[in-house]
Amino acid sequence: MKGKELRHNGTFVKELGPEIVLKEAILIQGLPGMGFVGHLSARFLIDEFEAVEFARIYSSYFPSIVILRNGEGKLVRIELFAVEKVEPNLIIMTGDVQPSETGMIQVLDFVLDYCASKGVKNVIAVGGLRAENGPEVAGFAFSKEDLEFLKDYDVGTLENGQVTGAVGVITALGAEKGLKSFGLLGKLHVSGPDPIAARNVLNILRQIYNLPIDLNRMEEKIEKALERERITKEFIERVKETQEEKDKPSYFI
Repeated sequence: MKGKELRHNGTFVKELGPEIVLKEAILIQGLPGMGFVGHLSARFLIDEFEAVEFARIYSSYFPSIVILRNGEGKLVRIELFAVEKVEPNLIIMTGDVQPSETGMIQVLDFVLDYCASKGVKNVIAVGGLRAENGPEVAGFAFSKEDLEFLKDYDVGTLENGQVTGAVGVITALGAEKGLKSFGLLGKLHVSGPDPIAARNVLNILRQIYNLPIDLNRMEEKIEKALERERITKEFIERVKETQEEKDKPSYFI
């Protein structure tokens, strides 16, 4: 039923069309975060598979903001897209914001239960990682079996530390619910949105699930990102040199 709403503790989902039930589906979480790696990856998959938006999540745990684009406004939200034409089926989760820290668990727990009702069995969260060295894609999981599974695809593992934000919380909650859950973090190469890291994570997803995606479409975005990075570094160097000249002592005879 179009416009159907489900509510829970200040969060509600609004369904946009006929009810969907997928088969052994994977939830891919790509909310905005470090380097916008998850967001870029999600938008790529949505475009690549012509995914259909079927639900929107609104919550009192989101910022009280209306976003304006070309004069039209919308309340900030999380969006869910379905892909039925590939196996495994996919639900792609993206949107404008992450929930606040005080409501992160409540919102993502609600979203997971809703997605599970649509047939989700696996949860994958995509994010960025700032690291000088190490693998292009690092992963974490909640069982030794899943860690070994990731290693089979040359994914490095995060041995110690913390994973913050939605990437960590949604996978941990998924594991608590008995869903196969893991995170994939792309090493950042540029400041700002990083399509290089997004491409590297997408390549791992393509290998794991044999997804028919053409990553060549990322090359133009990568070239633009590298050019922006080059210009930014040159500007910073010029500013630094100018400041050093100003700081030199002056001598008069």
